[in-house]
Amino acid sequence: KGLIDDLRIYSRALSAEEVRTLSDVDGQEHYVTFNVFTNTLHIPTVDVGGGQLYWADLALVGVDPIAFQLTDLGETTNEDGAGQEAFVTFNVFTNALHIPTVDVGGGQLYWADLTLVGVDPIVFELVGLGEFQ
Repeated sequence: KGLIDDLRIYSRALSAEEVRTLSDVDGQEHYVTFNVFTNTLHIPTVDVGGGQLYWADLALVGVDPIAFQLTDLGETTNEDGAGQEAFVTFNVFTNALHIPTVDVGGGQLYWADLTLVGVDPIVFELVGLGEFQ
């Protein structure tokens, strides 16, 4: 299995519902969710390379700049439902966390890029954000 295991090119922008449908693998949703009521970010699968897969929960801890603190972390495997597709990647060389799809509810989908800015506690700062059209 290579770094890219599913590549699709479309002649138009996909709707939020189409992206949501494409991210539904094995009947399980694998995209990242942000709960606007609790200000928590849940990442079902993070690929850190070398076959290491994790799930992670982060809490919003700052708004200027936007920052998230790691609150919970666990290993996952390909046998776990969430481990089938790793859409979120963490680059250990650049400390960059890339999230291609974040569901904030109400049909709103975004992509996000974060950078590790602290290790005790682990904190990520938002460096890029865009909305799916």
